[in-house]
Amino acid sequence: PDASVAVGCDGPRPPARHLKPGVLHLAQRSGLPVWLVRTSYRPCRILERTWARFIVPPSWSRAVALADGPIRVPRDLDRSGLERMRLEVEARLNTLADRADAMVRRWPSP
Repeated sequence: PDASVAVGCDGPRPPARHLKPGVLHLAQRSGLPVWLVRTSYRPCRILERTWARFIVPPSWSRAVALADGPIRVPRDLDRSGLERMRLEVEARLNTLADRADAMVRRWPSP
């Protein structure tokens, strides 16, 4: 398809890095695939007092962006199937996050 939908997958409420089911429901109903995207920066400032530990990179930061997909959600998937898929996609998203973070940790600070 020529359309995409962008969604913050871990949503506006804790816990961080926990995939909410809404993105899969949206993909299932729209027929659009899910693409996982993760960015990581070095150096960066982490806002520790926010539940999601928001990241604020300075303008001279180095960055990496990784993607995984497309992930298609079958229209006939029932509730338990969607939950299994949510757990699988959450694991893929967290693996992507770990890979991106590991990549930037190996770089020297600018």
